[in-house]
Amino acid sequence: MEILLPQKAAFIIDTLQQAGHEAYAVGGCIRDSILGRQPEDWDITTSAKPDEVKRLFPKTIDTGIQHGTVTVLVEREGFEVTTYRVDGKYEDFRHPKEVTFTPDLIEDLKRRDFTMNAMAYNRKDGLVDAFGGVSDLNAGIVRCVGCAKQRFQEDALRMMRAVRFAAQLGFSIDGETKAAVKELSGTLVHISAERIQAELTKLLVSAHPEQMRTLYELGITGVMLPEFDRMMRAAQDNPHHCYTVGGHTIAALMHTPNDKILRLARCGEAGLPQQGRGRQGSFSRASAAWRQDGGTDPAPFKIRQRYDFKSLPPGSMARRQSAASGKKRPPCGRAGGAGGLPGYFCSEAGGYTGAERL
Repeated sequence: MEILLPQKAAFIIDTLQQAGHEAYAVGGCIRDSILGRQPEDWDITTSAKPDEVKRLFPKTIDTGIQHGTVTVLVEREGFEVTTYRVDGKYEDFRHPKEVTFTPDLIEDLKRRDFTMNAMAYNRKDGLVDAFGGVSDLNAGIVRCVGCAKQRFQEDALRMMRAVRFAAQLGFSIDGETKAAVKELSGTLVHISAERIQAELTKLLVSAHPEQMRTLYELGITGVMLPEFDRMMRAAQDNPHHCYTVGGHTIAALMHTPNDKILRLARCGEAGLPQQGRGRQGSFSRASAAWRQDGGTDPAPFKIRQRYDFKSLPPGSMARRQSAASGKKRPPCGRAGGAGGLPGYFCSEAGGYTGAERL
């Protein structure tokens, strides 16, 4: 298998090899290249120690030198170059207490999260795939490297990453990996709100936001978004609705344009089970206030505050829906559009379009 390396990444790898060291592009860039996607970053792993890397390149930054990472600058573009390592004991569910450098590439790949991220490549040796990453990519499976429980005990956020990758790539999650998530989901309490917010946002704007249901089924939302669990259990008690409140929100997400603010606004319904019931026994959509006036509804306000989701200016959702659909929609007042229901789009007549009524 041949992978086209960017000129600057190839220059770094060639320079390290010419100095007698091993060096490979590694991780997500190899995964994305095999899938035909454009990698965002090109990370490099090497047998060279950090001080040896720094001697070979005139411009470097000690970005994580205690863990073996040096950023090499080539024409003002940065590339993370990390020494092969074996991680010590994890004490904060994120970082190893200590790392030990190793001359063995396979030992370095063993510590990585998923098989699809544990592949390395250079032009001399070709693809190094010791854990079946290509096979899992072809099968559409997210699978941990080695023991799934151990990978998640090292970094609890990997559980959300598993679901996020499934959402972005349209993959399923391996059975053993799923079982480990279900058992260890409670350890997410140790993860910062900033890291959870980043993963949740990536999932919501992915091609498969319905993976929110997987977060619920595996017990993840029960830890980081308990309001969503209440939504999933809350019936709407209305003959016009076939979903629970949570099921309604998931269906609405699937029919919402792939726009960060629109999809976050859809999740503003997370306050519905606390809102009480409106006419005909259905839940009030008063949680639209979350995106209209900065969060007068307690539950959505808490979610916005917990994960630092910024409130939207009045009318922004209707304008974004119009832009995303390419159609000009008139203002609809508090009954729709700018102040309307999170589960609907505003129609040209000011009502709700049947296609989006869920």
